[in-house]
Amino acid sequence: MLKRAIPSSLLMGLFLIGSLPAQVVVPAKPKEYDVSLRYRIRAASQQRIATFEAMARHLKAIGFKHTDDKLFETDLLDPGAEKVTGTIASADVAKLFDDPNIKTVLLSPAGSKPFEDPAKLVELKIDIASGFLQNEQRDLHNQVIDHLSLLGFVSNTAYDHTGFTMIRGAMPAANVPQLTKDLRSLPRGWFLGETDRTSLPAPLKNVLPIRQIEVLPDLPVVRLKPNPLVGGKATADVLAIVADPAKAEQPLVVEALLEIDITNSTAASRREAASEFSGVSVEGLAGRVATLRLSKASYVSKLDSSPLVRHIRLPRPAAETASTITGPITDGDFLKQSNLGLLHAMGFDGAGTKIVVVASEFNGLVVKTTKATRNLDQQEITLASKTLPAGSRFLDLTAEVSPSVLPMPNDVNRVAGTATALATHAAAPKAKLILVRVDPSRLHQVLSVAKLVSGEEISTPALFTRNEELTVRTVTLEARSRIVNEEVLKAYADLNDDDAPRKRREAASIALKKYKAEEVAHQLILSRYLQLREGLDVLRGANVVVNTLTWNTGYAADGQSDLTKHINDRYTVGFQTSAIRATKLAPVPIWVQPASQAVGQVWTGAYLDSDGTSVMEFLGTAQALPAQRWTRELNFLQYKANNAKPTGVIPAGTQLRITVQWREAHNPDVVLTTEPVQEIQLRLFRQLDPEGKTYRSDELVEVARSVGVPVRLEITSGSGVYEQTVEFTTKVDSVLALRMENGSAPQLSTKGQRLSAEIHPRVVVELPQTAQALKGTVQWETASTQRSGVGIPADSAVALTAGVANNNVAKPEATLTGVGPNLTLGMKPDLLAESRINVGNTAVGGSAVAAGHLAGLAACLKATDVRVTDLIRTMGIKSGTPVVLPVDWIKSISPRRPETER
Repeated sequence: MLKRAIPSSLLMGLFLIGSLPAQVVVPAKPKEYDVSLRYRIRAASQQRIATFEAMARHLKAIGFKHTDDKLFETDLLDPGAEKVTGTIASADVAKLFDDPNIKTVLLSPAGSKPFEDPAKLVELKIDIASGFLQNEQRDLHNQVIDHLSLLGFVSNTAYDHTGFTMIRGAMPAANVPQLTKDLRSLPRGWFLGETDRTSLPAPLKNVLPIRQIEVLPDLPVVRLKPNPLVGGKATADVLAIVADPAKAEQPLVVEALLEIDITNSTAASRREAASEFSGVSVEGLAGRVATLRLSKASYVSKLDSSPLVRHIRLPRPAAETASTITGPITDGDFLKQSNLGLLHAMGFDGAGTKIVVVASEFNGLVVKTTKATRNLDQQEITLASKTLPAGSRFLDLTAEVSPSVLPMPNDVNRVAGTATALATHAAAPKAKLILVRVDPSRLHQVLSVAKLVSGEEISTPALFTRNEELTVRTVTLEARSRIVNEEVLKAYADLNDDDAPRKRREAASIALKKYKAEEVAHQLILSRYLQLREGLDVLRGANVVVNTLTWNTGYAADGQSDLTKHINDRYTVGFQTSAIRATKLAPVPIWVQPASQAVGQVWTGAYLDSDGTSVMEFLGTAQALPAQRWTRELNFLQYKANNAKPTGVIPAGTQLRITVQWREAHNPDVVLTTEPVQEIQLRLFRQLDPEGKTYRSDELVEVARSVGVPVRLEITSGSGVYEQTVEFTTKVDSVLALRMENGSAPQLSTKGQRLSAEIHPRVVVELPQTAQALKGTVQWETASTQRSGVGIPADSAVALTAGVANNNVAKPEATLTGVGPNLTLGMKPDLLAESRINVGNTAVGGSAVAAGHLAGLAACLKATDVRVTDLIRTMGIKSGTPVVLPVDWIKSISPRRPETER
């Protein structure tokens, strides 16, 4: 049906009213514009003259000045004339359309001459016809852009399109003046006739599409270079290493996401799976994620060609949930706040329990071996000048991932391990602490600890690999020993001083000396290996495990990771029909986990696309836009330095990683030709002029976008979990915004298809460099989900997840996170606890400290016959609140006998 465009004066009024909520800052307009307008008068000669004269009077009345008055006067008698040029004050531009005969107006700043270079790209703002329903208006908007592309037009992205009534982009200068004509008849030329209007889609064919074209200031040339390192199964960061000749021949550790889960396979099956990769050793297994050590980075090509491997990426490091803070802290606050001090006074102080503390670093640790033996039972542990109870141990698992079985260098910047261990010790002063140091980029090591504590494994994949290497090395050295010794006997059988016998004896001596040095080195590696393997036994029988490491990305969230699944399976008491039988079962250890501190760094929710553009809206239509923002399709970022207020400017040199993870349903009866079905892409933009002094504040340039195929993290018969990432390092101070697009959305036309394909993306922004992460965080400014993104494995249903509860925080809940959209009824954290502690002369705070306090409390409660694995319901403590032991309950239990009487 033909739609009538609304009057031009009303159009301009609606444009101004509609732009107010968008809050786009616009530069001051030039005082005057050069104008090229097209009018159309279809009438008999006398009527044309009268209409033309009326238009001329209107132009004069609004201050329009003709470029050529004489030419304009002759146009009075020319029935084919339809173009007028001149100048007009910018304040009077809208009045041009008060004459209905004026159809299209082209504006450029007076005297600017933007069309002199025909090949130059000219920035344009194009107002199109309006007055349609939303879907039709959007269709017209897209149809005009498609038609303009025939003239070389390139549309800008993420600007304020004001209800799809405005288009912005660039076009070659030679084609811009043509836009005053009817776009529907363009392009046309010497060999190309007018476009067949009847073949155009509606509503474009039924309405004059373009009303006003304005030339805007030239934008800086910023071209997003295509990433040449795309293709195959490896991510771009892996390919960048392989492409570097200096790094291609160096060892490299990668994670291979496999088509099958080989975690629980037999040793023979694992060996068979790895046999096809020469020069590749298996360092860890966690579900479908295999951590592999390549003797050369160039061996990535071997993994790429394997049907067993789906993706190859660099290991994803964890975040530790504690850092240095400012402000006075009084030790012992937790004992008072939780009433745990009253329990200590009754003899329940953790004696007889064993707590495992897992962290990437324990700075301030001093381990003294009291006897010259490799037996770990002969250690004295001092941590930050505090001596831990007898029987406490230190186990450095970072050594297992090195062929030399040497631990990783210390990172003095990491403070979570020491702070958490001290908090645990303060809450359970008599409990034995087992300090386990792991590589923060190895989730499989935390999974191995979880399995060892629950009695499932006797070794780890890395130690299995070290054993095979040592076996091969032993056989090789034994063979060399025979050869070297035989050569020594033969060489020294001839003691002649001639050159040949003498040189043979010297060579044999050198070979023997070299062999003995290699044998000594081999024995040292073997000794370290045996010490580490025997040290694993100390983990068995632990009552509590507290882990400081949290993964916000890289693994399937919302309870789907293998670490989380294992905790759910092995750290919970199953249903028992008999209370007597339950008391005879082995005690189940409790897993205490700090909630992620990614507050403000996570957005999650349904994929909203109310206007059908295939671009996700971070805010619903009922939510108000923040100040200076014009669209719900952009999520701006902000930087928050420690102990400072957030700022919208991301400092130069900041390395960002933005990751989106989603789970999509698959029909188990249908074979997918492409996977995933959703084609989600991340695009990062920089705002050119936030203050709108030179450019409109909605002028953006793209600085990065996700590349390659999304990584599949998990697959089941009915669903898949996928992840897409974009990384970017700012070269200058920048205002950045993210836009998320779904290329598959237009194919989902019917309502039923849209409902079945509904997804709930989870978008996280991180600082992957530890040094930068210690100084501050990058957060979402436009839209963030405060209670989502608890992290992995804090999303476990049975783990006791700790959040912060400080007296000096007005709203503790503002610092907490929740599990996420797929586990609405399983909100986290479970309990809040004091999250600050003194480590020497340094104050440390974070949810890892709170987890340490809860771990010590759990150890103390063990001797009271409380089911620690069900602490919340057993004690009647409300979930998500600070932990406070009931005083009446403490008074009701009998004091514990002194240790000498037990």
